[in-house]
Amino acid sequence: MSRMRMNRFAPLFLLTALPAMAASPADPAAPPPAPTPTSTLQSRFDAARQLLDAKKYPEALEAFSVLEKDMLAAPKVSSQSLAFTRLFRAQVFYQLSRFDEARAILEPLVESRALAKPATQSFHQEAEEKLASLLSFQFEDRAAAGIFERLAGGATVGLEKRIYLARQAVALQLLDPNRAVLVADQALALTLQESPDDKKFRASVLNIKGRALLNAGRLKEAREVLNKAITLRGGLDSKIDRSEYAMRADAGLAALQEGDKESARRLLAFTGMGRTPVFFPRGVEMTPPPCGGEEGLKPEDWAVIQFMLNESGAVIASTPVFASRQGPMGYVFARALRDWRWAPTEIAKISPFYLTQLRIEMRCTTAGSGRPSAIDRNDTAAWLTGQSRPETAQIAKDLEKGRDLGLSDTVRREAYQHALAQLKQAGAPPSAWLPVAVADASIHSAVSRAAYGRETAAALTPLLTTPELVQSYRDAHHLRLHIAAQLNSAKTIEAEQKILDEILADSRLTEKDPIRIAALLATANLAVRKKDLAAAEQAYQKTGLTARQCAALDRRPVVAKSNVSSVHFPAEAMYWGFEGWVTLEFDIDANGKTMGSRPLISFPPSIFNTAGVSAFKAVSYQPSFRPDGGPGCAAHSESISFKLGN
Repeated sequence: MSRMRMNRFAPLFLLTALPAMAASPADPAAPPPAPTPTSTLQSRFDAARQLLDAKKYPEALEAFSVLEKDMLAAPKVSSQSLAFTRLFRAQVFYQLSRFDEARAILEPLVESRALAKPATQSFHQEAEEKLASLLSFQFEDRAAAGIFERLAGGATVGLEKRIYLARQAVALQLLDPNRAVLVADQALALTLQESPDDKKFRASVLNIKGRALLNAGRLKEAREVLNKAITLRGGLDSKIDRSEYAMRADAGLAALQEGDKESARRLLAFTGMGRTPVFFPRGVEMTPPPCGGEEGLKPEDWAVIQFMLNESGAVIASTPVFASRQGPMGYVFARALRDWRWAPTEIAKISPFYLTQLRIEMRCTTAGSGRPSAIDRNDTAAWLTGQSRPETAQIAKDLEKGRDLGLSDTVRREAYQHALAQLKQAGAPPSAWLPVAVADASIHSAVSRAAYGRETAAALTPLLTTPELVQSYRDAHHLRLHIAAQLNSAKTIEAEQKILDEILADSRLTEKDPIRIAALLATANLAVRKKDLAAAEQAYQKTGLTARQCAALDRRPVVAKSNVSSVHFPAEAMYWGFEGWVTLEFDIDANGKTMGSRPLISFPPSIFNTAGVSAFKAVSYQPSFRPDGGPGCAAHSESISFKLGN
């Protein structure tokens, strides 16, 4: 089996700037094949490899899988031949983004050392590289750093040793940034000793060191090192590649951290960040991680995450650039971002270069999960997961098509309606098919929020008379809460109260039932809008809640007045021609005024945080009844965009 140099699963973003590894030693002789005729095994392996070379990954996977199965069934099999086949099979899994399966092959392959003999050592080394890169991709950088350290210790080629050291430093940037600085210094010392004229490599390693210093809180040193890296690449000019983007963006972030806004704006302007020819939009699905939970996230914790989008608007990779405290905290944000999604029609307008260099600043959300969710599409996914029906795969495909914003409304609705019919035919409970029905009803064009609410409510109301919902009163009431929320946004008070009364009239709901409490809170808020404070207090007292308990159960508030204008656009951002947006999280008091605003997600990182907080001081919401005048809504979020011109 002849030697093929496979892609090395190069680490994302920063290390794309590092040169390729030095050429491998001459191809070793192919290991002896199994007892089957040599020509048969060799020809089948070569055919599978050609499919891999041609990027026919499903066909290549089938060919390597059958070959491995036949080898295992043979009376005698060469461990090296089997190891080679598995190594290439792992490569196919990676190309298909089936990373868990690739890792499941590589881990035992590396541990077995089946390819660690002198003649095949380069293949074993390659398997270790791939495993380390997969570990890093899956946010297991500590294990990846250990592999790169071992590879650097055994490297005999100077360039390979330097690259392994650099990759080790990258893996340690958040977990142990001070250690990462020392490892980067080793790579720099070797470079000055062996290739002093290689300015591009030196600049890349300086960038790694500078980012580690930034995460260690050594801001002055970080700025000096990053500026040196920029100088080695020719300084600030209109030309930019991926490595220069990283250097300038990191230097700008360090300048912001030191409070040098003028330098930060200049550096960030020369990345192109925030002034792309086409405005970079917010995603259609952007859920930050909750505070607490994994790694004990705190509201003051924040991170800058770099990520890539594909043409469908899905996140294909994300990695933390900076975290406000050392350790694995930054990975929680990066992991959450991989579930985000952008509209493909909007992404198609953005330069492919910038789609691989996007950066967002993120904080955790303090919003709890106590607010009754009328509809939760996770209920559909949970039901499908527990099924072994043949139609399950088709339902999942229909749901994915329905969520694809790049398709026409007609196609999306047809997909949802087909999935809905299949779910009902398969005997799915209302909790599983209601999210699909709501998604279908929500696809329509409306000229205003009020019109959208009216049309959605009108489309959903007939569902309440279906036999399934007549029999399942809790699911019916969840749908009523959703319809009431739509009517609230349409400002149709009487229609909303009527449907809330249907919930409150149901004696099957206990006094403590979250559905009843949510309906009572909504009723109290409607009474405030009608200036009937006595009725509001009466409805609120029936909830049995204290003033502070209500926030987790209240529904989404409605904007009463917004005075946001161009005066809130920061002058320095306007001077540099920056555009962007920020999502804020804040509480709303009983009078509808915002308080405690803080940036939740922002693009570009940090640029519009202060302006966003200032802007939302001018926004007010519909009043909500609270006996002590306390917060009417905790951890509410809204977004504001900052655009120049049309």
